[in-house]
Parts: sequence; structure tokens; C-alpha cells
Amino acid sequence: MDSTADIPDIEPSEAQQGLTWKWKRALNHYPASSWALTYTFINATAKFSFNATNDNDDHLVSVAAATTAGYTPGDYHWQAVVTDGTNKYLVAEGHLTVIADFAAASTYDARSHVKKVLDAIEAVIENRASEDQQSYTIEGFALSKTNITDLLELRDKYQRLYNNILKREAIEKGETGKGKIRFRF
Repeated sequence: MDSTADIPDIEPSEAQQGLTWKWKRALNHYPASSWALTYTFINATAKFSFNATNDNDDHLVSVAAATTAGYTPGDYHWQAVVTDGTNKYLVAEGHLTVIADFAAASTYDARSHVKKVLDAIEAVIENRASEDQQSYTIEGFALSKTNITDLLELRDKYQRLYNNILKREAIEKGETGKGKIRFRF
């Protein structure tokens, strides 16, 4: 059973879909006995909101697992707004990543955006090997393809971006070989 000591006192930066979300927010100028706190989360494809409840004048957020199961995974911008029925104020804002519930998912593509674009560009280049038409017209409808030089430049750009991501991840894991001096006797 949760005790109030186990409840974080700040909004999370990540939360998993299909799990209960819980945190407490103390707003001294806006006590929960007089002010209602509402959180709204939004991105390009989804939006959801919920209200906090009163817990000894702190604002307690508790969102049921059944509710979070319906939230779309992704990165969201959020705002926290208080109101007393007459006045309304923005009291906090930030970002939250909703992580997919692996138990409910049938597949998951963990590739970053950069890796997905790099893979798509490489697939186009591979399919070009057997085709040599740069543009063509069918029944008055003209199509043209990106020339191979531009595709190769774009691939090189995304390969550099992807390599930088891999290097950063290796550094974060302590797996970098840079700065090591190796000796052989």
C-alpha cells in the first residue's frame, strides 16, 4: 500500500502507459482547499487532462492504470493551471514522455527518428540500384526522383547524426574507448 512518503513531490519526466501515475504538488499560494489544479498534456496527435485532489492542502495527482492505458505513447508538453472559480493561473509547465506498455503492445519500434530516416534513405538508395530513370510521365502526370547525389549527401548527414547518438549513448553507459591508453608488454 502506498504511503504519502512514497509519493513524489514533483511531476515526472517519464511515465508508463497502463500504470498508475501518482505525485503530489504543494502550491503555498494556491492551497488545494481553495484552488483546483488541472494538468493538460498535448502533442501533435493527442491530448489528455486530469485534475488533482485535495490532500491536506497539497494537490494530489492519482491517475488510474485503466486511464493511462488509453494514453498514446510519445512526448508531450504539459501545463498545470489552478483556478478558484474566478481566477485562473498557470503555475507550472514541462515535458513528459509517455512510455508504451510493453505488456499491451504486440510490436515496438525502438529506433530513434534519426535511425528511422537513415534506414528509409538507405532503402531508397538500395532500390535505386536497379532503376536508372530520374523522372517519367504517365498520362500527363510527371514524377521525378531525388537524384542519387542528393540522396547520398542526405544519407551521410543522417549517418553522422546517428553516429553522434551512438557515441553519446556509449559515453552515458561508460563504454567509450576514447581517452584510454593501451599498453602491450
